[in-house]
Amino acid sequence: MTMNKMHIARMHARVNAKKGIKVIAAMVSRVIPVSRKDKDSVCVLMYHRVNPYRKDELSVPPDRFRKQVEWLHRHGFRNARMAELESGPITPARNGPRVIFTFDDGYEDNYNDAYPILRELGYTAIFYLPFSYIGTNKMYPRDTRESGRPEHNQILNWNQVREMLRDGMEIGSHTIGHENLVRMSPDQAKREIFESKHMLEQELQEEITSFCYPGGHFEEKHVRWVQEAGYRSACTTIPRIWQGHNLFMIPRVPVLSSDIFYVFEKKLSGRMEWFRIIH
Repeated sequence: MTMNKMHIARMHARVNAKKGIKVIAAMVSRVIPVSRKDKDSVCVLMYHRVNPYRKDELSVPPDRFRKQVEWLHRHGFRNARMAELESGPITPARNGPRVIFTFDDGYEDNYNDAYPILRELGYTAIFYLPFSYIGTNKMYPRDTRESGRPEHNQILNWNQVREMLRDGMEIGSHTIGHENLVRMSPDQAKREIFESKHMLEQELQEEITSFCYPGGHFEEKHVRWVQEAGYRSACTTIPRIWQGHNLFMIPRVPVLSSDIFYVFEKKLSGRMEWFRIIH
């Protein structure tokens, strides 16, 4: 067995193990009080990929994604936009809870497989883009390790980004090179935060107001620099439902391939927040 195949086998084993653990946690969660308050909360969902070919933890199959979006629609989850959070206190949602879809890293399958489903069911999303990857054939290091197949790891091009923007989708910054801010020098980190905003704005002729910390790694100084750069919000990977938290440390509900539908429902109820270590 080649090293690449061994890595993929281990990856699949980890995903399957997490599935079993999450099912047990979801069953236990039925006796845990729900933390979400429908009238003043927003479920900010964190996705990365939607496609039929990758089996890694960050990839959700299109049929499962459709089922999730249809479930949200059927249960009265109203569309919200990041710009709404940035504009001030959210008014109580009298007709049900609200949801914001977020997608990290700028994969082309966001355009091919997720965007049409969202548009069909009346939802928008915000796509967090690392500037230096868009419109290139670059692959993320994890994809090189886990797949090595460029055709399964294509990145959005600028025409696709502009089309989604014209259709009501939102665009945010995910730095220039999608590297860990904590491991950088202060000057490097500030450049990634400040200049990625200017680069996206110049390319898209659109104000960029939202930021996303790559890998969820950040420190207090990074939060401060995001504010100084002129952003009005920033997303983390903290697995919680948003209930008026700091706009520069917005928590999100992660949606992963190891989430069977039962687990997805429990995450949306707020019950799974007690099991953050296995999100």
